[in-house]
Amino acid sequence: MANNPNQEARPMTVEEAEKKVEIYRAYESLKTLPQWKLLMEEHFFKEERLRLSDLLVHPERALVENREEIENDLNAISRFKFHLQMVETIGSQTERQLEEFRAAQIEQQQELEAGDE
Repeated sequence: MANNPNQEARPMTVEEAEKKVEIYRAYESLKTLPQWKLLMEEHFFKEERLRLSDLLVHPERALVENREEIENDLNAISRFKFHLQMVETIGSQTERQLEEFRAAQIEQQQELEAGDE
């Protein structure tokens, strides 16, 4: 999901927008499940992150060679959570823009049909 700052952003196609909305809706549905809340929100994003952080602040509990692995695990959790936040943010914005685009298309079509009469 990394963006190249030198690369110009190109407008999304309708198909790409629909796919982003589909992914967003799937995530919205998933995060309401009790299993998701237990496994991801409670265990992974809270308990596991706290456990790993605890290992870092207690050097005697974490071997020096494991420190990098612990930091990588913490970074992976943060990146995954950030990715989900981006799915939510971009998906909700794209959904709104797609609705506005379709409403404008309908309005334009109605104007064209009214002009033909």
